[in-house]
Amino acid sequence: MPRNESGQLEPDTVLAGRYRITRFLAGGGMGLVYIAQDQRLADRPCAIKEIFDRFTNPEERARAIEYFHREADTLSQLKHPAIPAIVERGVDRISLLGKKLQKIADRNPSTGLHLRPGDH
Repeated sequence: MPRNESGQLEPDTVLAGRYRITRFLAGGGMGLVYIAQDQRLADRPCAIKEIFDRFTNPEERARAIEYFHREADTLSQLKHPAIPAIVERGVDRISLLGKKLQKIADRNPSTGLHLRPGDH
């Protein structure tokens, strides 16, 4: 996958034949988050969280992926306007959709994310 010098996915990269990366949003201790469009759902805006894959030890990588999956499973069971809904969980990514994404976009208009009523 095309990445820039910081290791971020390039805009227009398509993940899983479905999610077209629009732009990088943020990075944290465990991964990177991107704004994307779900090409299977009328280019519906979403966020993709991608796990850092800089592990040299296979056991550490397996533990990190297990933790990442646990995070997605936990989020998928929670229903609250401030918590994004899980749309899909892949091996190394989580697709998110929800009101929290709009709040992020409102705080940082450069995200280019504008959800319409009913999109979350």
